[in-house]
Amino acid sequence: MAATPTGEKTPMPDDLAIHTETIQPVSTAKTDNDIPEEYRAELDNGDITVEALGGTVDDLPAGYYRSFNFIGTITALCFGQISCYFGFVMPANILTIINEDIGPNPNYVWTALIWNLTQAVAFVLVGRLSDLLGRRWFFILGNAIGLVGSIIACVAPNIPVLIVGSAFIGIGAGVQLSFSMVIGELIPNKYRGFGISCIFVSALPLTAFGPVIIRSMVLHTAAGWRWSFYINVIVLTIVVALFYFCYHPPTYEMLHARRAHNVSRWKMVDFVGILLFTAGLLVLLLGISWGGSIYPWKSAKVIGFIVGGAVILILLVVWEIYGAGEYPLIPINLFRNRHYVGVIITAAVGSMVYYSLLVLWPVQITELYDTDIMAVGWKSCVVAGAALIGQGACGVFVRILGKHKLQMIISVSLLTAFTGAMAATTPTTPGMAVTFIFLASVCLGYVENVALTIGPFCLEQADLGLALGLLGATRSTLATTAQAIFETILSNKLITNIPKYVIPAVLDAGLPQSSVDALLAGLSAGNMTGVPDITPAIEAAATEGNKQAYSHSFQIVYLAAVAFGCCGIMAALNAPNSESKFTNIVPRKLHGKGVGKVQEKDAPATEA
Repeated sequence: MAATPTGEKTPMPDDLAIHTETIQPVSTAKTDNDIPEEYRAELDNGDITVEALGGTVDDLPAGYYRSFNFIGTITALCFGQISCYFGFVMPANILTIINEDIGPNPNYVWTALIWNLTQAVAFVLVGRLSDLLGRRWFFILGNAIGLVGSIIACVAPNIPVLIVGSAFIGIGAGVQLSFSMVIGELIPNKYRGFGISCIFVSALPLTAFGPVIIRSMVLHTAAGWRWSFYINVIVLTIVVALFYFCYHPPTYEMLHARRAHNVSRWKMVDFVGILLFTAGLLVLLLGISWGGSIYPWKSAKVIGFIVGGAVILILLVVWEIYGAGEYPLIPINLFRNRHYVGVIITAAVGSMVYYSLLVLWPVQITELYDTDIMAVGWKSCVVAGAALIGQGACGVFVRILGKHKLQMIISVSLLTAFTGAMAATTPTTPGMAVTFIFLASVCLGYVENVALTIGPFCLEQADLGLALGLLGATRSTLATTAQAIFETILSNKLITNIPKYVIPAVLDAGLPQSSVDALLAGLSAGNMTGVPDITPAIEAAATEGNKQAYSHSFQIVYLAAVAFGCCGIMAALNAPNSESKFTNIVPRKLHGKGVGKVQEKDAPATEA
C-alpha cells in the first residue's frame, strides 16, 4: 500500500497486489515510520511501492546477500566488466596487427571509433530508460547485443565486418560499464565506492596484463587475435544467462505504483529526444573523430559533421525544454546542479587523459623505447594496471577519509602534475616515463571511482541511472574529443619535427641530399633498406633523429593535457562533500524466489 500526501492509505490495484505476492515482499506490515526519511517522498508521491524499497540492511530478507539472485547478479556484473576487455580494450591494443591480417584497409581505425560512438549513446539511453521502465531487460538485451557483435567479430573476414561487430559490442559495453547503476541500488550507500571498486578489480588479470595476453595470443595461437572474441562469446553467454535467471530488480509496476495502470510505459519514452540525441551525438563525434586523422580539420566533411551535430544537439535542448513533456530524455534542469556538473566534468577530464594514454603510450613506447612486440605489451600494461590500483584504493578510502571535494581536488591536481611531468621525459629516460605514467594513471583511477560514487548522490535516487548515464556519455564524448586533439597535435608536430631533427642528422652522417626524400619515405614505412647510399651509420642517425622528433612532439601533447587538467581542477571545486549520504540505507532490492525468506520486523529500522 502507498501513502497519499494526506497520510491516507490507498489500496493497491488487484493485479499489482497479486504480482507483488509472487515476488515475496519484505514485509507487508511495514509502516511509514519504518521508511527512511529520504525515500518517504517517493512513496508519498506514488512513485514506487514499499516492496521496491530496500530500506536498511536489517529490513532485507534473511540471507539476502548470500542468495542465488544477489550472488548471480554481482557475478554477471563482474563478467560484464571482463567482457569489455576481451571485446574492445585488448583488440584495440593491436588494431594495426589485425589490419595486417584481414586488411589492409585504411578504415581500420573505425573499429575503435564506432565502439566509442555506440557506447556513448548507450550510456544515456540505458540510464534514463531503465530508471523509468525498470533495468532488468536493458541489462539482458544489452549484453545479448554485445554477444551478437562478438560472434560477428569472431568470423570477420575483413575490416568492414569487424567494424559492424564492434558497433554491436559498443552497445553492449555501454550496458556493461553501467554496472554502477546496479551497485548503487543493491548495496548500502556507505559501501557504494567499495562495491564499485570490487567490480573493477574483478577484471584484474585483463586490466593489468591485457596487452601481454592479446599479444601472446597473436604469437602463440593459430586463431591469433580472434581468440579474444571467442572468449568474449563464452563470457557474454554466461552474463546473459545470469542476468536472466538472477537479476529481478523492481519492475515498472513497482516504480510507478499509481501511474502504471493509467500511463502507458510508451508515453514515458521520449522518442523525439532519443532520435535527436542519438543523431546529434553520432554526427558530432564522427566529425571530431575524422578531424586530423581520416580527413583534414578544414575539410568540408569534418566541418559539416561537427556543425551539423552541434545544431542537432541544440535542437535537442529546445525540445527537452519545450516539447518533451513530463518525461524528457535529458531533463535540462540537471545542468543547474553545480555539484553534479562539477563531478561529471572532473570525471570527464580523467577519462580524456586515460583514453588518450591508452592510445598514445604504446606509440611512445614503440618510437622511443622498445620495438619488441611483447616488450611493448608489458610496458603498455602500466596505464590500465595503475588505474585499477587507483580505483581499488578509492574503494577503501572514499568513505573513511570523507571530504570528497578535497579528495577530487587533490587527485585531479596530482593527475595534472604527473601528466605534465611526462613532458620532461626523453628517449634516454624510460624509467622516468614509466614512473610518471604509473602515478598519473593511479590518480585518474581514483578520480573515476570518486565520481561514480558521489555523482548519483547529487540527484534523487529515482534518477540514479540518468546521473550515471550522463556521466558516462560525457566522459566518452570528451575523451573522444581529447583523443582527436592529442593525435592531431602529435601528427602536426611530427610534420615539422621529423625534417627538423632527422635531415641534419643524416646529412652529417654522410647521406647525399638527393637521397633525403627516399630516406624520409623509408623511415615512415619502417624500412630504409631501399634508400640509395644508406649505411648503418646513416640508418642509426635517422633512427636517433626520429626519436628526438617524437620526443619533442610528445612534449607538446602532454603540455596540452595540462590545460585539460586545469579545467578538471576548477570543476572539482564545485564537487560536493557527501559524507551524510554514506548511510546503511539500501535504495532498492532484488525480488524472486532466490533472494531468501521473508524476515518480519517489529522494531523500526535504524540507520548505521
